[in-house]
Amino acid sequence: MLTIRRTWRTAAAAAVATAALAVATPAAHAAATTLVLDAQENYYLPTKGEGPNLDLGITASGGDALDVSVAVDASSLAGKATMVVTGDCVSTGTLKVRCDVGPLSGKESIDPFFLKPTAAAKAGDTGAITYTATASDAAAVTGKTDVLVGGPKLVSRPYPALHGIAPGAVFERSPAFANTGTAPADKGVMLLVQDSVSVWFSVVCFVWLSCRASWWWFRGRGGGS
Repeated sequence: MLTIRRTWRTAAAAAVATAALAVATPAAHAAATTLVLDAQENYYLPTKGEGPNLDLGITASGGDALDVSVAVDASSLAGKATMVVTGDCVSTGTLKVRCDVGPLSGKESIDPFFLKPTAAAKAGDTGAITYTATASDAAAVTGKTDVLVGGPKLVSRPYPALHGIAPGAVFERSPAFANTGTAPADKGVMLLVQDSVSVWFSVVCFVWLSCRASWWWFRGRGGGS
């Protein structure tokens, strides 16, 4: 049972990153600048509909980088997926794109594509998306995202919205989840509960027949006591 006491303190939103930092160590290079790829660890492609946009970032570390370009290759999914190119990237072949960033100072997010399953795709099929980032003044780096057709699908216990809760009032909720997908949710899930004024917290759960929760409470985004 979850008991929440509302106060007038504001709270900072907590973020749980599901992306893995894919860093390749380049060979010795004349320039101090290095490239760092920030790619998600897993991409879940549903058996129907369309998958999410691929989350990808590129950073120039140690200085500015010139003529930065990222080649993305999902050809291992040929026959299982089709690609819808988005952002400023261009197709370079079947399930391949190139994203020209140009001069880079700091970090830039890239929105290359999303995938759609073919009729032949089956739950449990796997593949990989690979990345190669290059620049005229930095060594190339590579990265990879594992792809699974299917994946976890979480549903939560529904609750009606609460209105008119006074400061100091106490209310109770018992969060519950079920995984109705085709793969275990072994990487963890996040539940974010908020109201429109002051209450923010997040719960990190690892789901395997039951849900264990760890709670972090954050205070203060400039609010008063």
